[in-house]
Amino acid sequence: MQLKLLIWVLAAASASCSNIQFYRKDYKYYPNFDAHYKLHLLPNGVSSWNDAFFTCDQESSQLFYPEKPDEWTIVTNLTESALEMYNITDIYVGIHKDSIGEFLTVNGQSTPSSLQNELQVTNEELCVTMDIESGDLRTDHCFTHPDDSPKGFVCKKVEDVYCPTIDHSYIYYKETRKCYKVNQHSQTWWKASQTCFMEGGLLVVVESITEAQIVQSFLDSDLYFSGFRKIMPDSDFYTLKGSKVSENFFNRYSDENGMCGVISNRNSNLYTLSADCNSMKKFVCEMAVPN
Repeated sequence: MQLKLLIWVLAAASASCSNIQFYRKDYKYYPNFDAHYKLHLLPNGVSSWNDAFFTCDQESSQLFYPEKPDEWTIVTNLTESALEMYNITDIYVGIHKDSIGEFLTVNGQSTPSSLQNELQVTNEELCVTMDIESGDLRTDHCFTHPDDSPKGFVCKKVEDVYCPTIDHSYIYYKETRKCYKVNQHSQTWWKASQTCFMEGGLLVVVESITEAQIVQSFLDSDLYFSGFRKIMPDSDFYTLKGSKVSENFFNRYSDENGMCGVISNRNSNLYTLSADCNSMKKFVCEMAVPN
């Protein structure tokens, strides 16, 4: 009974997190990208890609590059009121050619979209600029030559979020603002719930289509205990957060002979099933990220 009480107290205490919408007064928050942006424009432009990179670094942000297909449009929005004062058509973005001759982003990823041209130069570093009007990415010199059009740049700040534990088995997912851990050591449903609780988490409760896709992605076809069970004498299954499983969205099998909930990756979808609470199964813990 004490364990059950602890589980329900934990479930009641877990609240949904909201995104932080302020970084600095000179940064603008765009909720559709969950990030903060600042446009840097000077009458004669910035002298080099390196200057742009270090300016952003000094503001504890990162030189912007479009990570998502339509993220480049925020630059058009930021420059609408400023382009009348500055004759700037291109900005430096956070992509450059590294020491092994490949174009990489400032955080070490491959380029998110194709480059429109390839400069044929030797003994010179190459960087990438973006056309403000079209979002096209082009290879360019890392230094602005006197005859070049002036260039601006944008700094981007995303919230630095970490799982509130030193257990590195928990992995953070920005889409749900939760951390997840797959525990491969089989336990009963009650023992699994206790383990998640002792780790500061909760036996996983899937609450959205996005979350179902995330959880499904790191499961195999085995059965994993999840945070829902049948509460007698009612015939419905309830999650540890008090909602009915029947009101959830994802596919369900009809075999509900057990009292405790399990989930499984079947045909690239997340399915819910039920099992004997005292059977031994792997399980998934979730951990909410605090504000």
